[in-house]
Amino acid sequence: MDVSPGRPYNAKMSGDTPHLRPSLTFPDVDLEAGYIQQRARELRPYLLVTAGIGTLVLALFGVIDHVLGRESTPLLMKLRYGLVLPYGILVLLLSRWISRIRTLVLLYQVYIVMVGLMVLGMMHILGAEGQYYYPGLLLILVFTFTVSGMDMRDALPPAFLLTGTSALYFTLTPLYSYPTRINNLVGLLGTLALGAGGGYMLERLRRLTFLHMEWLKKERNELERLSRTDSLTGLANRRALNEHLEQELKKAERYGIPVSFWMVDLDHFKPFNDTFGHPAGDRALQVLGATLQQFARRAGDLAARYGGDEFAVFLFGCEPEEACRMATSFARKFQETTRQSGPHPLTVSLGVTGGVPPRGLQPTDLIRRADHALYQAKSSPSRVVCEPLSSSWTPEDLPPT
Repeated sequence: MDVSPGRPYNAKMSGDTPHLRPSLTFPDVDLEAGYIQQRARELRPYLLVTAGIGTLVLALFGVIDHVLGRESTPLLMKLRYGLVLPYGILVLLLSRWISRIRTLVLLYQVYIVMVGLMVLGMMHILGAEGQYYYPGLLLILVFTFTVSGMDMRDALPPAFLLTGTSALYFTLTPLYSYPTRINNLVGLLGTLALGAGGGYMLERLRRLTFLHMEWLKKERNELERLSRTDSLTGLANRRALNEHLEQELKKAERYGIPVSFWMVDLDHFKPFNDTFGHPAGDRALQVLGATLQQFARRAGDLAARYGGDEFAVFLFGCEPEEACRMATSFARKFQETTRQSGPHPLTVSLGVTGGVPPRGLQPTDLIRRADHALYQAKSSPSRVVCEPLSSSWTPEDLPPT
């Protein structure tokens, strides 16, 4: 899914829902890309928190071990406080200037491996007494898969590297007894398996949650679209028209851009509907809507069904003279279309108004001016009447509602 805002999400469907593979990937490329970008936004603060907590715990454990006498040698102190902890602090400090999340993840992976190798080094330096540190090695594996917040593709490399290095060490070292080495190897592999299983389930849950939220978003967008669309013609409905006029009139007024507005009425529609039936009437309305749509193609234009057999067209950046010519052309085209495809040729009446919106012009004012022109068009031979926005008229001139 394009993860930039605005691009619609089209998931390939498996039955009625998008599909999640066992490999923890989405077959739909856009959906997979959307998940990755969302995780990138979520992961940065999460990594910083867990790295900060891990660094603090690492420092505190060093103090505790020193008090208990387990970490009394200068080499161990240098290993913890002179190498690993400074690197962790450096990662935290650099994270503010690291823009690429993959770079931050790589530094985090290196930090995890360094902590694990530090524990392994302590076990080697202390010999048999170093077995105290073995549970810490297991905790690092569990931390990598579950607490760190990384997905499986990021958690597996440091976990495998740490497990492989530790397994090789316990296999070859003579410092521990054979039963202890076997115990450590089995514990490592078991912890790796359990940690990987937990990490897998956590990522699966994250992905399913993301999938559910995207599906809800898609359904919400579809409901919103349907609430703004006329079901018969596919044009915008009256609600969408009012919102569009509100927005575009403000823009036109601010920048001095001309606009034009049509009110369109299908002539003698009720007798036509009564004579040829409702299916023929619906088809006539659909043809009218499709023909109107051909004249509202530019950015800012909108064709809408106003109600019943009345339609409206808003043309952004269109001078009144051009709008009047377009309206006349539309009337001829619609009549010709119904002559060729319908049971009886139909005509339309159009009231057209336009110009640069005067200050404070409301959508209702624009609609009433076009409606005034439409009222006059009903008795005009051309069936099209054009009035600029500066024309003088009063509400009393309007037809009764």
